[in-house]
Amino acid sequence: MESAFPVLAGLLGLVLGSFYAACAYGYIHGLPFFRPRSVCPRCGVTLRARDLVPVASWLALRGRCAACGGRISLFYPLVESVSCLCAVLLAVRFGVSPAFWVQLALCGVLITASAIDARIAVLPDALTLGGALVLCPLMVWSTALTWRDSCAGALLGFALAGGLHLFFRYVRKKTALGLGDVKLFLLLGGVCGWQGLPGICLISSVTAASALILLHLRAAGNDGNGSGPSIFARPIPFGPFLSLGAFTYLLWSGSGQFRLILHF
Repeated sequence: MESAFPVLAGLLGLVLGSFYAACAYGYIHGLPFFRPRSVCPRCGVTLRARDLVPVASWLALRGRCAACGGRISLFYPLVESVSCLCAVLLAVRFGVSPAFWVQLALCGVLITASAIDARIAVLPDALTLGGALVLCPLMVWSTALTWRDSCAGALLGFALAGGLHLFFRYVRKKTALGLGDVKLFLLLGGVCGWQGLPGICLISSVTAASALILLHLRAAGNDGNGSGPSIFARPIPFGPFLSLGAFTYLLWSGSGQFRLILHF
């Protein structure tokens, strides 16, 4: 069972990823959460069961609707693939344990929130604050995280991110962190503890900066001579990078080298 568990977890991750993508798509487009059947967003035709197999259906149909031939966004298989990968990594790291299930639920919240943030730059309170209310006690129950560390992490994360938000908004007259990011920091501090905040900040900052550099190089290449507005002046959704930092910390914080780097 232990050897097969990562495979089973990956399959579960694909199914859950389809659900996360549907939730994110519904929120982005203002659709009701409970919809009777999945339909093509272009022609409205009800999709068949064989058209809804995570990732495989998108690949088999070459990213197009079987009825109208309209393009189906890469958004769906991307969310499903990320969910699958996270589930497999968690299964390898934690095995069949309460920690696996709790952190799988956390991944669901972070993946859905990141998908929404990447598309419309919004982090819903139901996922950030609601997630903190439910997941922080579960993390304390299922891992070595203590109530003291969880509460300290939530308060410290909220205070630091809130301070940055206020500083940039009222002193620099810019938007660096949105209120959604502040609430996400509260959730991440609560589930990782105050010890995880330096690692989350480091990983999210490095990955966000790397993404900006790649986007800048791509924009410069498309422009030919690199003229035009710098992409560094454009705001980017920070939620996906914060989520990546928290997942990385939770996944590998038990290893000696990673702990030496991230823990003071």
